[in-house]
Amino acid sequence: MHVPLIVSDLLSCALLALAEPTAETTASYVWIWGLVGGLAVGIGAHWFLSRRILGAARESADSKTGEARKRADGVLAKARTEVARDESAWAAELARERSEVEDGHGELASSLDDRDRELQRRDEELAGRSEAVEELKRELRQLKTQRRRLERELRDRVDEEKDCLLERAGLTEERAREMQLEQIESEVQREQQNRFARHAEILDDDLEKIARRIIAIAIARCDIKHEDINQTGAVTLPNAAFKERFVGPEGENQRVFEELTGVNLIFDETEPLNVVLSAFDGMRKAIARRTIEKLISHNAPIEAEKIKDFVEKSTREMKRLVLDAGKKVCSQLKLKGVNAEIQSLLGRLNYRTSYGQNVLKHSKEVAFLAATIAAEIGIDQKLAKRCGLLHDIGKAVDAEIEGGHPEIGAEIASRCEEEQDVLDAIALHHEDPDGNTTYTLLTQSGDAVSGSRPGARRETLERYLKHLEDLEAIGQGAKGVETAYAIQAGRELRVFVNPKSVSDEDAFEICKSITSRVEEELTYPGKIRVTVVREMKTNAYAR
Repeated sequence: MHVPLIVSDLLSCALLALAEPTAETTASYVWIWGLVGGLAVGIGAHWFLSRRILGAARESADSKTGEARKRADGVLAKARTEVARDESAWAAELARERSEVEDGHGELASSLDDRDRELQRRDEELAGRSEAVEELKRELRQLKTQRRRLERELRDRVDEEKDCLLERAGLTEERAREMQLEQIESEVQREQQNRFARHAEILDDDLEKIARRIIAIAIARCDIKHEDINQTGAVTLPNAAFKERFVGPEGENQRVFEELTGVNLIFDETEPLNVVLSAFDGMRKAIARRTIEKLISHNAPIEAEKIKDFVEKSTREMKRLVLDAGKKVCSQLKLKGVNAEIQSLLGRLNYRTSYGQNVLKHSKEVAFLAATIAAEIGIDQKLAKRCGLLHDIGKAVDAEIEGGHPEIGAEIASRCEEEQDVLDAIALHHEDPDGNTTYTLLTQSGDAVSGSRPGARRETLERYLKHLEDLEAIGQGAKGVETAYAIQAGRELRVFVNPKSVSDEDAFEICKSITSRVEEELTYPGKIRVTVVREMKTNAYAR
């Protein structure tokens, strides 16, 4: 509400009441003037209080402003003092740095002066050395001139002597030069041959040591078990009654059995119930044995049809067994992609022997040895293992197909799409090592190691010891021999001779004579190395 407007309205009402005085207006007049008086009193009180409050506030503000100004003046004075102190510190620091810079400039100037003096001294030394070099050059030119003069004199003397020698020898200069070149060429060729022979001897020794080490590693790692496979052709019949039924009237059943199985039956007179199965094929003997066992378990009258049925069943079972055996061998050697026909032939090798050695076990040995050697020389182990395992695969059917087992095996492997290296290893593993491929040589090495180890093939202990004794006896029988030892399972004979009574030439003759006697008197596979050792040992004691 605006006070002046209210006062103006009240005054207007009061004036109207005075202009027209009535009872009502008189009452209104009294009321209005009372209100005006109260309003005037309120305005006066308000003004008075406002003056007092504003005065107090103004005084408080002036007091605070004064205090603020005093504090500001104090802060300003303190700041001015600190600035003055910092300025003096900065001035001192600047003066110190200026002093250091000036000192540094002084030292640098002194160092530069020293360097200038040093350079001047070196220039003087270089000038002196240049004079010395020039003096040496002059002396060198003089020496060169003198040398050329001496060379001319020497050539003249040589020409004179050469002409004199040619005149005395009756030769021309061209012929003398040709003779000299021929002599030099002869000496160079002889020296080259000697060096080549020495290097070849050292290389052969090193290669032999490396080969021996690799073969030793392969043999040491070979872990092929040799469980016995019952391939003996002896079967014991249960009783005489079964024997009578098995033979049949007038031997009819026996003839049918032998015709169907391809195995001859031989009855032992000392043991009537023992029957020997005679056949070269191990598979046929295994089928015959299985057939007899079925007839024994059948325990019924035996007739031709029954024998035929049992033979067919046994044949089917044996085919399944040999295939399983082939798969097992391939799995053991971790060979993949082997044809089913080859797997079956590998299983048949379990019933094939060579000089009493199981051919399948022999093939596994060759595979392992070839793979180990391949690993040592850094070539494909799996391919070497495959070559070793399949090298005798032809022996599984060599009795049924004409030809040698290497050719038969190579033809089978070619039909089964084996690699060329495998075909070469199979076809050439009995050929001359010269010119063969690497994997063929590995196969030959593994075959030789597996077949030549003592006990691998059918050879009694007495026969083996007799071979060693005969070999040592031949060595000790030569004149001048002190002792002889058969080593390397009878593959080497080492002979020691008396160095006082035997010369180097005699040692060579002794070696030749012992080799001839071994070839004439002994029978052995492979070859035997004869080594004659002649050495002089001298001992003395210092006391």
